[in-house]
Amino acid sequence: MHPRTAGADPDFLGLMPDYLEGITLRGLAVICADLDSRRRRSSSRPSTSPPSVFRSR
Repeated sequence: MHPRTAGADPDFLGLMPDYLEGITLRGLAVICADLDSRRRRSSSRPSTSPPSVFRSR
């Protein structure tokens, strides 16, 4: 039996570009908070489109 290391195989990691390269965890949190606040602002506005099948909380 071979030991299994945690995480993805190195061959798999080379398939896609690293879009988060250079982004810190704090920076990612700031981006997520900004997107969430934009979503909340836009969902509080009255909509002229028909109701969505997917309802937000």
